Amino acid sequence: MEKSIAILENNKTKNLVVENFKQFVFKDPRTGTSVKYNLYIPKNYDRNKKYPLVLFMHDMSVLSEDTKTTLLQGNGAVSFATPEEQSRHEAFVLAPQYSRQVVDDNGDITSDLEATVNLVREYLPSKYSIDTKRIYATGQSMGGMMAIVMNSKYPDLFAASYLVACQWDDKEVAPMAKNNLWILVSTGDAKAYPGMNAITSELIKMGGTVTKEAWKGDYAEGQFLESARRLAAQKTNIKYTTLEKRDKSILAKRC
Repeated sequence: MEKSIAILENNKTKNLVVENFKQFVFKDPRTGTSVKYNLYIPKNYDRNKKYPLVLFMHDMSVLSEDTKTTLLQGNGAVSFATPEEQSRHEAFVLAPQYSRQVVDDNGDITSDLEATVNLVREYLPSKYSIDTKRIYATGQSMGGMMAIVMNSKYPDLFAASYLVACQWDDKEVAPMAKNNLWILVSTGDAKAYPGMNAITSELIKMGGTVTKEAWKGDYAEGQFLESARRLAAQKTNIKYTTLEKRDKSILAKRC
């Protein structure tokens, strides 16, 4: 089930990209859980074409009843919906909004996660012309942890995932050893850095191939692009990038 949500506009300058997202509620018939979400539909959407979908899941700092909150936190979702990005890669962009913590460091998981999977895997592809072989996931902190759990439980769900500042129990990640992953953490993150070191070690044991590269937070934009392109060209299915401890703040600036 789906219904539009009325959004009260304030007097702040409107973010034109944010305004191109539509707001809905998905009532998952399997779990009974409702998930509020923002959806960007390609401007020239053609039902006769198949489109990729990018799923962005926010961190715990923006838990809210206001559906648009995740879009206003940073660039996580909106970066994929800009005119420039859409001109290169037409895609649906999905940004759920959670009002409660979905996963935590104790391994607890609410039904919001399964409801999100059902939204992505079943409901949206039944309503729109979405290529289920080109569904991508990304998230930071709590959202990244959700992406890890989804990759582990449903290793065929995503074509690739970008995992930022997150971690999970390394004993549970074996099923995603062959998945396409790009990982970014700060060496100063007391949870994510050792957590991802343990995860990548486990993935290597289970047949995954990993290329690691250390980045400096004071790189110019061109240096980041050059490093990213070099790393993307590697044949390994997992790219693991770290930022120096003193540069942890760059994660927040770029997410």
